Amino acid sequence: MIGMMWFDPDVRKTPAQMLVEGIAYFASKYGKRPTLARVHLGWPEMKDDAPEGLRIERVRYVLPRNALLVVEDTNVVGNPDIRLENQANITQPIS
Repeated sequence: MIGMMWFDPDVRKTPAQMLVEGIAYFASKYGKRPTLARVHLGWPEMKDDAPEGLRIERVRYVLPRNALLVVEDTNVVGNPDIRLENQANITQPIS
């Protein structure tokens, strides 16, 4: 899983504008678009404004005007180059 916290202090921007900018930065930095945005419980509903392909989840541990942008990928553990089938080899002690 790849994740990045995005904060935009400009209160004039709508939450949708804030997310679009965060997604663009995330994609330029990591080469993938996020699939999940974890946002504060007080985040407004975004039925028509939500960026395409982004699931929005409201959580208690994210501060207002912040968004935790995440690529959910069940085949990746930590480093994108390490696949789940190799995870057992990583966690075993070296003899």
